[in-house]
Amino acid sequence: MNWLAGGIEGFDPFFFFRRILVIFATLYSGLILARAGWRWFKYLYFPDRSRQLLRRYLFIQLMRVRLRRFGGDLLQIAGLLAIMGLVIWLHRFVPGA
Repeated sequence: MNWLAGGIEGFDPFFFFRRILVIFATLYSGLILARAGWRWFKYLYFPDRSRQLLRRYLFIQLMRVRLRRFGGDLLQIAGLLAIMGLVIWLHRFVPGA
């Protein structure tokens, strides 16, 4: 089965368009996120007293975040993702799907 063009029946233009769209959207969002991160990095590491204070404040806030507060939520997200993965995996065995 060709992962880019479609199923066994042959070429499906909608399936091809959907796959290409997913690839481009993923690459675009990754590049935008990397560019924004680089801009924040450059902004925060300018040798200025106010930015140095902002750097220290951000570092302290990141150190104060406790995993215990968010542990239940993270566990719930992981569980739901595991269930979704199981449902997707089991979908392969449904006849006619």
